[in-house]
Amino acid sequence: MDKNETILYNYCLEGPMDWAANIPDTVTTISDKWMDHGSITSITFPPQVVNFGDQPFNLSRLSEIIIQAPLTEFPTELFYATYLLLHYDFPSQITSTGTSLFGFSGLRSVTLPAGLLEIGYAAFSNSDLISVTVPSTVTSIGSSAFNIADLQTVIMLPTTPPTAGTNIFRLTGSLVTIYVPTGTLSAYQNATNWSQYAAYMEEAI
Repeated sequence: MDKNETILYNYCLEGPMDWAANIPDTVTTISDKWMDHGSITSITFPPQVVNFGDQPFNLSRLSEIIIQAPLTEFPTELFYATYLLLHYDFPSQITSTGTSLFGFSGLRSVTLPAGLLEIGYAAFSNSDLISVTVPSTVTSIGSSAFNIADLQTVIMLPTTPPTAGTNIFRLTGSLVTIYVPTGTLSAYQNATNWSQYAAYMEEAI
């Protein structure tokens, strides 16, 4: 691998795997499907890596991904099909999840940051999330954001129902309860694209 490269292409073709843990300081961009079916399990991207192609970790064996760049929005399909990435703590500066962030991933739990404003289209669609807490700062949730078969519990902290796209939850799955803040049940049950989930809503204790 050329240590002066600014773009990393297919990691399987770049050379010995040990370089992957020490990405050169010159690199700013990771290509589409960079680690497609890759075998390493953990990687840290230094602060200068700010551009990521589509599905860069598709079907890799990564169980830990650390991105040190001060991104405020995740690129489209960043963690798509990362089936061994079971938990993810969002960086505190993230304000938007972007689109299809964890689509078809193995994600089971997630910590969303307090300053998050937008959950994008299909952000967690077809992941393995069982429960999720939506921060009080969220004002928008895109269509199919939580189109998840096994989702059982949703805790909504916003006191005003976020603007919602269509089918944000999957009614054909195991959705059990959507908890909303005390005094907001009627607002949520009557809000556009929330009313279809009225029977699943309860006020938090």
